[in-house]
Order: sequence, then C-alpha cells, then structure tokens
Amino acid sequence: MTQPTTRDDLLAQSELRLWELLHHIDTMSAYQRRHPLPGEGRDRTVTDVLAHLRAWHALFVGWLETDASGRTPAFPADGYTWAELDELNVELRERFRLDDLDAAIEALHASHAAAESALAGLDDEVLADPARYPWLQGHPLIGTAHECLGGHYAWAREELRSRYDGSAGTLVGDTDAGPFVGQEGEPAADAPDGLPADAAEPEPVEPGASVTEA
Repeated sequence: MTQPTTRDDLLAQSELRLWELLHHIDTMSAYQRRHPLPGEGRDRTVTDVLAHLRAWHALFVGWLETDASGRTPAFPADGYTWAELDELNVELRERFRLDDLDAAIEALHASHAAAESALAGLDDEVLADPARYPWLQGHPLIGTAHECLGGHYAWAREELRSRYDGSAGTLVGDTDAGPFVGQEGEPAADAPDGLPADAAEPEPVEPGASVTEA
C-alpha cells in the first residue's frame, strides 16, 4: 500500500484497513478477544489497542478544530512533545479505555466517522500542501491523516497478530493474493468497494513516526 495522494484514496484506504482490523478481531477466539494479550507491549488487551486508535482520532479532530478557529493546535497534545510520545500514549490509553469489547468497537466506529468527517471540504490541493498547516512543520495533512486512519489501523492489526506470533486472528485465505481472498479464492462478501488498486499490502504506521521530530 502506498501513501495516499488524494482524499478519495485516503478515505478508501481508511475504510479498507478498518475493515481488515475488525475482521481480524472477529476471527480471533473469544478467549483471545477478552483476555490479556501475550508478550510485552504498551497495550495489554484488544480494547487497549482500540482505545489507542480512538485517542488519536480525537487528537486529529481536535487539531483541525483548533486550526479552524484561528489558533495553533498543541501538537501532539497539551503538555507533551513528540519526544514524550510514550508517556502520552499511556495517558491516552487510560483516558480512552473501555473494558467492554463491543462498546469499544462501537466507539471506534464513531470516532472513525468523526475523523473522516473532519476531512470534509478539504480538497486534494489543501491536503497535499506542506505549507498549509504550519504547525505540521512542513508535513502535508494527508500524511498525518493517514497515520491516524488507514496506516494506524494496519499497525493495530499487525500489533494483534504479532502478539500471538501470527497464530491468532489470521484472515481467512490471507495469502499473497491479498486480504480479501476467501477460502475458494473469491473476494470476501463484505469487503469495502472502491479500493485503490495498490491496497493489497498494509503499511503499519503509528502517529508521530514521520510527522515531526519535535
């Protein structure tokens, strides 16, 4: 999957990666979904991972709302620099945690929709202009949006897979042909439509990985 270059591509990749993540969770066993993840990591449960995604949706929406009001957003967040990303992510996990998985998934859908709605009215030229948002320190908004949407969902899916060493949550028919190949080589029935042609391979991204070195 390449970095999106248009709003349509950004949103298509966002929908695809969210579908992949949620389908991945659905194929995990009930025990794996409800119990602590094995191994070491900041996020201890599936709901912790979803809380992390929701938190960055909220930050993203907040940045754009603050910018639209004529003020400069705290980037990444009030009281934190990018050098303190680990501390910020722990604080966000605690603030956004929902222990019930069904509630966490419902909340993720809502925050996903809010993040995508924040992009409404922004054309490709605005999204790709590295000078349009000075607080992004020379980075175009489209890259930051991808890191908070499609790229972040791909990261979450890989995080869950790696914590089980690839033994859990494997997508049905997840082969070199791409994630939407079913057991008989047919596309999954509920796969999103209108996907970019190069969207077969996920590119996991955590926010802050390429946004700034503050």
